[in-house]
Formats: sequence, structure tokens, C-alpha cells
Amino acid sequence: MSGDLPELLSALDVQPVDGGFVGQPDRLPLPQPFGGHLIAQALVAAGRTVEQGRAPHSLHAYFLRAGDRSGPLHLRVQTLRDGRTGSVRSVRVEQAGRELVHVLASFALPADGPLAHVAAPESVGAPAHAVSAMELSAGAGELDAWAGFGALEVRVVPGAPSHGEVQRNHAWMRASGPVGADPLLHAAVQAYCSDLTLLSSVLVPAGLVFGYEHEYPDIVRALSVDHAVWFHQPAPADEWLLLEQVSPVGARNRGLATGTFFDPSGAPILSVAQEALLR
Repeated sequence: MSGDLPELLSALDVQPVDGGFVGQPDRLPLPQPFGGHLIAQALVAAGRTVEQGRAPHSLHAYFLRAGDRSGPLHLRVQTLRDGRTGSVRSVRVEQAGRELVHVLASFALPADGPLAHVAAPESVGAPAHAVSAMELSAGAGELDAWAGFGALEVRVVPGAPSHGEVQRNHAWMRASGPVGADPLLHAAVQAYCSDLTLLSSVLVPAGLVFGYEHEYPDIVRALSVDHAVWFHQPAPADEWLLLEQVSPVGARNRGLATGTFFDPSGAPILSVAQEALLR
């Protein structure tokens, strides 16, 4: 099965070529390349052009076209700013001369400052009490939403089904093995994780029960339009993070989903937002 952690880390190790970088598409059994794979590669490419010690603090991506898995990805990095404490890069992810994703990534030196944040949800149990996403969809054939995602451990926190109301959904996530010492790779794996489940959150008001996507093949389909991540503080991607996500609004065939990842102590690690086109 494709999609194990060594394969993902190898794909994230984009190589410098002709003033840019080249990477390989994923081999997941999806209709088109996974957006989280593309933005994670873009983050690594951008990060390898900034001064050492500057960590990613935000990423904004627009998905422009669907690619395929027939050829390599070319990542064109442009320097937009290098200041005393921060850097901004533009990354165009192209395939066969067509731009698939345009990413803006910002990096900054660590700095001290006042801290304030919302508390992590208290009613969510430990990862051991959640249900493996792969176990939930195992045997679903083409509807197995998690086939090929062996690079990650994802555990869905059971929640009561709902229809037509805002519902917060939760999942624990971590890499399925050691990621290594490079903090940029940890941030890239977390960016990859940030694109896994938000579309499901958008579909919950339409009747889908989070974690059981394989049981709803005809409900409504969603395509990512854009995606944003804010990195609040560094954390290892190979240790458990709790995602709390919700879709606060859907209008005009579009749905917005937002989420926050917390470490086991309850500290927010990164936040994410995504808009989806509903069909």
C-alpha cells in the first residue's frame, strides 16, 4: 500500500533544480493529487530558501487546477520579502507547465510576547479512547476514505449524529513513526494533516457523520478552493495532536471550515481554515 511515512517524508524532501525545486506527486487512491501533499511540499521548498532559525508561522494556498500523477511537480519559489525578523515566499506548484497551487508562506524568528488562547475541549477523551479512522472504513472498497494514508495515525472521537446544526468534531492525529530532527519537516507534516478532514466538517450539516464518510457516497461532494494555516508554536508531528473543527457557515454552494490543533496539555499549536465548493 502506498502512503506510508517513509514515502511521505521522501516526497517532502524536494530537491533543488534549475533555481527551484522538484517533487513527486502522491500515490494515494484519490481522483486527483491530495492538496495537503502539495502545500506541505511547497512549505518545505519555501523554508529551504530562508535564513536558518526562521520557522513557518503562516501559509495561504489557492488550489487552481487539478493535477495528476503522471509526472513530477515543479516548485517555483520567489522571494517577496526578507526583513530583520521575517521572510515571505511565493511558491507556484506546477505540473507540465500548468499551475496547480499558489502558496504564500511566511517565516519568522522566535520571539517572546503576551500569550492568550482558548482552552482545549475538556470532554474529549485520550487517543486510546478514540476509534481508528482506518478501522472505521476498512473493507469499504472504493469508498475507503483512508486507504493509502498509512503515514498517519488518525483516531476519530465519537460524536452524536446531527443534521442541520453546527457541530464540533474531533480527531487525534500524529505521524505513524519518527519524523526526524528537522522542525521544518514537522511543520510540513502538520500542514499535510491540516487538509485531511476539513471537507468532512463542511458536509456534517448535510447529514454526514464525521468519521463515516464511506457510508455517504451520494450525499454531496466538496472541492477545496483555498486553505490557510497559522503555526502558533512548534510541536512534534510524531506526537498526538487533537483537532477540533467546525463548519460555521455554508452559503452559495460554498462552505467554510475552521479548526485548531491542540497538544495533549491543551496548548493550541496551529489553526486552519478552508473554503470548499459544494457540488
